[in-house]
Amino acid sequence: MSADPRVEDAFALLYSETHGRIVRYAARRGASDPEDVAEGVFRLAWTAAQQGVPVTLGWLVGAADSLLPAIDLGIERRVLRMRYWDKLSITEIATVTGESRTTVLRHLNAARRVPGEPNPVPEVEVPMRQRAWDELRALVPRAAATLEKSPPRRKRLSTPVRWGLVAVAVGIVVMIAVAPRMAPPRLDSVLDFPYYTSTADLEDASDTIVLGTLTGLSGGVGTIDVTATAKGSPTSTFTYDARPDSPTGALVTGHEYVVLLADGALVNSAQGFYPVQDGTAVPTGTNTIPLSSDTLAALDLH
Repeated sequence: MSADPRVEDAFALLYSETHGRIVRYAARRGASDPEDVAEGVFRLAWTAAQQGVPVTLGWLVGAADSLLPAIDLGIERRVLRMRYWDKLSITEIATVTGESRTTVLRHLNAARRVPGEPNPVPEVEVPMRQRAWDELRALVPRAAATLEKSPPRRKRLSTPVRWGLVAVAVGIVVMIAVAPRMAPPRLDSVLDFPYYTSTADLEDASDTIVLGTLTGLSGGVGTIDVTATAKGSPTSTFTYDARPDSPTGALVTGHEYVVLLADGALVNSAQGFYPVQDGTAVPTGTNTIPLSSDTLAALDLH
């Protein structure tokens, strides 16, 4: 599959800025060949980028976890390590774990009781090794050659800049009509199906889309104080999956959400809600599909 040259450039820059971090992440988790793990991660990342999937540092760490032996550290210790060993942001940790930002913060607060741990592989910036350059040339030859001629500064890009690069890459892919494709997340059979892989499909499956503050959760019924409606008629109640291991377990009373309903219930447990922060409907770790610009405008969001 071919890609827009600008997407290749954005991927090459992401590779150069994060390759060392993925190698060190794999080393900290006992990989016998951390660079081999990193190569596998970036092969998956390039395929995903071509298919329109937003590839971030959190996505890369999650892919690395899928290639490493499973080690049950407990969620609190795992979140603690990602935050203070691996220097991941709260949003990046949420992407890796499939939890909401609120749940991640709750785990971090609980993790204060976990004894401190030494960092066996310090998080320092180092030039990419020859093996990494060879792999990058194999994935995106033209972009790699351009990057070698004008290497980026070794100073790490700020989080807003990195997110901006990701947004530009995703926008370009959408403009050239490459539909986002992704497999439903693994949620131990608690995920409702079908899992919608495009904004149009998700919003078409919803007969009601509202914005409001969640005021109650009890016995599988939620109540919401609606402040804006993008589709259908305003409704103050909805049903949801009340099992503790369901994605709806991330819902928190008192917080603001965009809620997508079908016949009075969340359209599905993973994609039926978006937390609202600073006027933005934030995709979650179990649902990376963005809302349409028309829906966001109707709800006075961005």
